[in-house]
Amino acid sequence: MDEKELISKAMAALGSRTSEAKAAAVKRNGAATRFQAKPLAEIPCDCVAGNDAPDSAHRATCPRGRAYRRRQKATAK
Repeated sequence: MDEKELISKAMAALGSRTSEAKAAAVKRNGAATRFQAKPLAEIPCDCVAGNDAPDSAHRATCPRGRAYRRRQKATAK
């Protein structure tokens, strides 16, 4: 391992450490860019289920069905 690789690994290790200042910056920056999801009722349906069907009844090709499944997958983690 040459000197450049050694310095690179050392800097990566130091950069991955958490400090109070880093944690505060993450909270500050995350609050500004937090994404608000549109309610499923506001997402248009273009499948045969129709707008009044339960969210789980929409097909995977329907925008509302895709959004429903994406959110289900995210909450399962």
